[in-house]
Amino acid sequence: MFTIDPHSRQPIYEQLKEQIIRYVSLGVLQPKDRMPSVRMLARDLGINPNTVVKTYQELEEEGILITEPKRGFFVSGREVHKVLQQKRKQQLQEAVQSCQESGITEAEVQKWIHEIYNEGDQSC
Repeated sequence: MFTIDPHSRQPIYEQLKEQIIRYVSLGVLQPKDRMPSVRMLARDLGINPNTVVKTYQELEEEGILITEPKRGFFVSGREVHKVLQQKRKQQLQEAVQSCQESGITEAEVQKWIHEIYNEGDQSC
């Protein structure tokens, strides 16, 4: 289910974290689904178990996963889509703040967003 690109510049735990978030947002992973055990996932991906622990712990801090003692990690039963939406909004706020600090105008940002959104439509 999960894959890791060992040649990527992106840290392994971030690759795994992004995949879990994507699967939750797409509904592939449902609330209360049990996540693979740390040892099993580390073995299957050929990575250090501490990397899986770090990923799971960060996702737990963000409200996407929960831990049940002696049972493992599970997809949160909370409204995970709201958690993900809040995270995306925060990322956008950080990007806007960076643009403001760089002196980029709102009109320029809107123009770029429009261009980026329409890039996907060019294949039609």
